[in-house]
Amino acid sequence: MTARSHRNRRPHRLRIRRGFSLAECVFSLLLTSVVIVGALNAVSATHRTRTQVQTQRQATELARQLLTEIMQCYYVDPGSSPVFGPETDESTGNRSLFDDVDDYANWSESPPRDKNGTALSGFTGWSRAATVVWVTPATPDRHGVGTDTGLKRITVTVTDPSSKATTLYGFRSEKGIGEQKPASTTTFVEWVGVAITAGSSNTTMSTSVNLTNGAQ
Repeated sequence: MTARSHRNRRPHRLRIRRGFSLAECVFSLLLTSVVIVGALNAVSATHRTRTQVQTQRQATELARQLLTEIMQCYYVDPGSSPVFGPETDESTGNRSLFDDVDDYANWSESPPRDKNGTALSGFTGWSRAATVVWVTPATPDRHGVGTDTGLKRITVTVTDPSSKATTLYGFRSEKGIGEQKPASTTTFVEWVGVAITAGSSNTTMSTSVNLTNGAQ
């Protein structure tokens, strides 16, 4: 007797490789687009923030530079006939001749320049303005008064190309340390400024500080 074995053979099935449907492709593209747009928005926001921070820093330095320049001047013109505002020989608008605080009253420039009249590099479209008023010592933040009270408030405003203004204030007193005459002829440094140019754009950053004749 011969034994026969029978194997259950399953019918051969074709392997079907299933691809992406049109709906899945559309959904994938939509998801990718959302991710890309979000990433671009984040990059754009970061760039705007960096630009704003840089612009604010530049505005502050421009304001500080001019304020310290004004603060190192005399409280009253040392000439024989001082007036409030530029004296006759200083009314040409050349601030290299300014020697007292109120010479800068209602003064403005665009673009910003150094005291010798040279335009500062990289500040096209910027402007600076200064006002000087007498104020009472009890309320120095109030409106100016019409007579000399022994205290002057200096306001410096810098406006960037987008019309955003940055303002700094300073005060000069007729009894401050800067008005005390030394007993003998003395040479000393009362103001220091520095300008740094970096990068291919040649943008100049400037800053300065008073050494002896600070805000009083």
